[in-house]
Order: sequence, then structure tokens, then C-alpha cells
Amino acid sequence: LGMVSSAVYRYVGSRDELLTLLLVDAYTELAEAVERARDAAAGGWRDQIPAIGRAARSWAVEKPAGWALLYGSPVPGYHAPRDKTVEPGTRVVG
Repeated sequence: LGMVSSAVYRYVGSRDELLTLLLVDAYTELAEAVERARDAAAGGWRDQIPAIGRAARSWAVEKPAGWALLYGSPVPGYHAPRDKTVEPGTRVVG
């Protein structure tokens, strides 16, 4: 990109703010993939559940860094702000 890594702090105030933005983005992408699969499933819930599982797995394979951010080891010293992350996070399982 032609810039130093610290340049990101021109756009976000802190490491925690950056992590929060990345979390919300990853949860939103995963939720959209799951919702598309659920809506495209032909039958009722018996068809939707496996479709949702396949969609989540496909997303994880395509976006391993996003999956690791959401479900991997916690980032030391970071506490996700509930007011920004609960809604997108619960949308995945909603």
C-alpha cells in the first residue's frame, strides 16, 4: 500500500478501536453469508440448519483471519465493547 503500519492511526484512534471495527465487519460478513444460505434453503428448518453450517464453514475457509478473530484466542488486553459488538455477533446465531 505504500505506507507505514502506524498510518492506520490517522483513521482510527487506537488499537482497540481498530479491533472493534474488524470484529463488527467480520460478524457482519459471516451473518450475511449465513442469512443468504438460510434464505436460499429450499425447505423448512431441516434444510436451513445444514445450509447455515455449510455457509459458516465456507466463510471460515475463505476468511481464516476473520474466523480466528471471532473464535480464536482472545487478543491480550482487548475487551470488546458490548454496545458495538453484541448486535452483530448475535445476528450470526439469530
